[in-house]
Amino acid sequence: VRHDWRRRVWGRIQRGRVQLEDVGNDVTRIRMVSLGTWSLGFEVSAYLVGDVLIDTGFSYVREPLLAALEGREINLVCCSHSHEDHTGNCAAIAAAHDCPVYIRHVDAFWEEGLRRLAPYRQIWWGRVEAFDALEMPEVVESGGRSFEVIPAPGHARTQVALYEAATGDVFTGDLVISPGAAALLTWSNPWQEVESLRRVAARDVVTRVFPRGAFKDRFFEWLTSREFSRLNFVRAAVRHAPEKTS
Repeated sequence: VRHDWRRRVWGRIQRGRVQLEDVGNDVTRIRMVSLGTWSLGFEVSAYLVGDVLIDTGFSYVREPLLAALEGREINLVCCSHSHEDHTGNCAAIAAAHDCPVYIRHVDAFWEEGLRRLAPYRQIWWGRVEAFDALEMPEVVESGGRSFEVIPAPGHARTQVALYEAATGDVFTGDLVISPGAAALLTWSNPWQEVESLRRVAARDVVTRVFPRGAFKDRFFEWLTSREFSRLNFVRAAVRHAPEKTS
């Protein structure tokens, strides 16, 4: 109760605002801003894809976020990773919409400084209330939509990208923070971040290079336990590409 009182007061000082933006294909971008994000020069986004909410933003926009999502169908929350600017309203959303929350590596959720936030993280984003989370499966399905869960560690151990093969859309958080950003968190691994970027980008390459026959490809991928697939073609092409010589 004490933390909620402080959050409400600081939230009003932060002047948190939420804006919904229809980006097509039954996808709504949820843009969240505050004085804190403005001072840093960016904003936080979440996405409502059908009835799946990807990320919940930070706690200082809780009231306007709940109001904006009131009456909308949300049957599942998927977190791109555990950090407080992406999971700050999971407890409130889960309670308001009576839905489960998925995250990868649930056992590691409170790691990476989340249990005891550094002062700057409390000022900019706010605390995360405890909630019951479920381990994210390899494929998330809801409301007739299907997302492949691609592990994308580097920025966070719990980080994933959600790839919807039917549309070619990829949803993630902080996989690329901003152009030119070179600062890293204490626990970040830049080598993993690069590998994660390649892993996610490979899905887009497959869609562009092989625009047809996705069902057949998926069948052979399943039949051969993923040893035989178009994605392996892209990975092999990158892995074995000849080095340029001057």
